[in-house]
Amino acid sequence: MSAPPGTYVKYAGSTSAASCPAGSLSYGGAASCRATDAAVPDSALAGPYFQTSAGRGGAVDLGSSFSPGSAWSLDVGNASPDAADGNQTLLTLLDASLSGTDAGMFELIGFNAGDTFQIGDLWDHLEVRAKLGAPGFGPFSFQLNFLTDEGAGLGQAGHSFSFSFTGLFGQRGGGSVPEPSVPGLLLAAAAAWAWVRRGRRQGAAEANAAQ
Repeated sequence: MSAPPGTYVKYAGSTSAASCPAGSLSYGGAASCRATDAAVPDSALAGPYFQTSAGRGGAVDLGSSFSPGSAWSLDVGNASPDAADGNQTLLTLLDASLSGTDAGMFELIGFNAGDTFQIGDLWDHLEVRAKLGAPGFGPFSFQLNFLTDEGAGLGQAGHSFSFSFTGLFGQRGGGSVPEPSVPGLLLAAAAAWAWVRRGRRQGAAEANAAQ
């Protein structure tokens, strides 16, 4: 039978529909109920599961060689372990944004608000790219934030996820900024010491001549 909204069919071939438990809902014609309240855990409930190729959030170190035009990429999609069941397991990417101190130096490429993913669908490919007008040298930090309908009704604001980025623009004037080498520092120190000794000798010679 086809279960009306708010109910689901427990078993294939069943002639009656069961009501969805608290903390869940169904859109009709379903074999499961969609979890909408994390405070009501129930392994029998279904739902989407936001995932990316870089995990579900966390710290990302972009290193010390980022430059204007450089990009960091990730794929996003639905990794729900449940059986695909229409709206019960459909994931919606409601929003994505960059925030934080240096967010204006970067842009998010490839994101379309409202994209939906059923289990098994191809994931979207996104890029976080440093704008061409970004500085060529210096540290940066910003966040990438996603809002999804995981843990909520279809298309409703649910769980959010964030990545925190840090790194260093390592380019100046089109080239990398070299770090001073140990041999170079030693040569510079030796040259400076030689100059000091030369000055001392000249001073001593002039003092002797004046006597």
